[in-house]
Amino acid sequence: MLFVPTILATAQVWLTATPTFATWAHSGLIPINGAFALTVLYNIYYLALHKQIGLLITPYLWGLLYAANRFADYFGPNAMLYATALHFVGWAVQIAGHEIFEKRSAAILKDPVQPLVLAPFFVFCEMLFDLGFFPQTKKDLTNKIGVKVAEYRKSHPKNKNQRIHMIFVPTILATAQVWLSATPTVATWALSKQLPINSAFILTAIYNLYYLSLHKQIGALMTPILWGMLFGANKFLSHFGTQKAMVIATAVHFTSWAFQIYGHQVYEKRAPAFIKDPIQALVLAPLFVFCEFLFELGFYPKTKKELTDKIGVKAFFNKGVIPEKQVDPSKVVSVLDQKVLKETIPTFGPRPPIKRALVIGINYRGQKYELNGCINDTNLIYNYLTLIGYQDIMVMNEDKPKATDSYPYRKYIIKAFSWLVADAREGDSFFFHFSGHAALKPKKDGTNENALFPIDHFRRGMISESEIYELMVKPLPKGCKLMSIFDCCHSGSMLGLAYNYSLDGSLKPIMKSNHTGKLERFFFKKPIVQVDKDKATNAQIIMVSGCQDNQQSAEYVTGSNGESYGAMTFHMVQILREHNDTITCIELLKCLRERLKVRYKQRPQLSTGYEMEVATTVFSIV
Repeated sequence: MLFVPTILATAQVWLTATPTFATWAHSGLIPINGAFALTVLYNIYYLALHKQIGLLITPYLWGLLYAANRFADYFGPNAMLYATALHFVGWAVQIAGHEIFEKRSAAILKDPVQPLVLAPFFVFCEMLFDLGFFPQTKKDLTNKIGVKVAEYRKSHPKNKNQRIHMIFVPTILATAQVWLSATPTVATWALSKQLPINSAFILTAIYNLYYLSLHKQIGALMTPILWGMLFGANKFLSHFGTQKAMVIATAVHFTSWAFQIYGHQVYEKRAPAFIKDPIQALVLAPLFVFCEFLFELGFYPKTKKELTDKIGVKAFFNKGVIPEKQVDPSKVVSVLDQKVLKETIPTFGPRPPIKRALVIGINYRGQKYELNGCINDTNLIYNYLTLIGYQDIMVMNEDKPKATDSYPYRKYIIKAFSWLVADAREGDSFFFHFSGHAALKPKKDGTNENALFPIDHFRRGMISESEIYELMVKPLPKGCKLMSIFDCCHSGSMLGLAYNYSLDGSLKPIMKSNHTGKLERFFFKKPIVQVDKDKATNAQIIMVSGCQDNQQSAEYVTGSNGESYGAMTFHMVQILREHNDTITCIELLKCLRERLKVRYKQRPQLSTGYEMEVATTVFSIV
């Protein structure tokens, strides 16, 4: 929190020396040059990450730019020398902080881009969070920008190390702006000569846009900060002169890095994220700092918590709330980037069994066959899972922002399947629930297979049971447990499991549909027949489907408030709540059929990947 701003500010000082493309008409405070451009990019990017925090960080960024310009003005030719010294001192301190407090290398050493971009944001966020701001937003923020900031936040869990970054990330950014302020100016603004359009200007714009893309609110709040830093960088450059400003900015910049490295070494007991992933550190640090700042100030308290809960393996602001996941990135394509998993998630050593869930519900709003109760199903299942002890739950539905991996696009669902069973080990329990459309998909060989419909199925296609099996079933080792629920039409043999159970507990072959009928949670009306191959599994895999392959799953409208739910989902949760932990899987099947036959023709199915004992209870699996 101390040195990320110094690193940013000294970088702005450098950039303020870049050629100016333009200047404001009524002032020469922030020339449009490289520092200006950099501030704009940072500001836009932070706004994209989170509008509120982005807005709050906007004056912070532009204030740094202004200071960088004033620094350059004041020290003149020496500004570059000073900025360079400060810049690398800032880096040195941060790297030392990683080594001492984090006990690992800084992220920038492995992926320089992300730390350079996110460090200011990270520092600002941590500062806000420390001050008590946005307690709710902190959770929601992580939820939206977790993919981008997971690695960076994982590298900075210690408060003392965060304070170092709050100081030196801004100095590093500001000194970089000073450097860029010395780049040639290509244009001037009509109202002032203080923000020349040069490399600093461009870089600021890139950062700004990127942060806005990550989270509109925080990105918007950070916009004035980014541009303010650029403004300051230009004033710094003009005040000290290019040479002196560069010297001061450089000194501050590297001093800031030094403090941050020191913070990681002392408080985190590991190297800073910059050493492992320099790009991530450079890109995300400002955003991280800004978010923490907002959260500490009390802003977004709900967002902060939501953000932490949603990410799971990619917890951005995980202050011990979510255990570290142990994933083999060479074998798993998770919701996170492979590099993030590789660096943030240990792949060795014992760990306690985990309970992880993936819940998907799609209403297909605005489409021809729109449903009403699938999103309600996700809320119902989520509440029930939290009641029985699940904490690592990913919910995907249309209420989630389209820019996040919680929106039910095909590509995100595919990644979520892999995330669900990542690093599965003996004793782990996994839960999957899908509410939406399904169909029997014809194959080239004349046979067919079950398939789910993502929200973008018209453009990207369906998700076949073969894909689901490869991603969610096949990776599970012996001793794992998976309970999967499919509340959709023609889902009786969705996973192609080896065993299907009758009400008396006896086994029967799994057949695939030869008829469809009226659409409810189904699209196609073409009759297809197939007997699936047996697929025995090492893991304890149980699937409950809303109907047979030749049937449809209906929706249920409650009498109290008129809300719609999947009929099977609604009654299943009701039954499980009534029976607590005593009901067996066979008894659940019986109860479901008894309640649904009163109003519906669908017959829920129970399938497994192994020969299940008749007395197996539902809670022994979930």
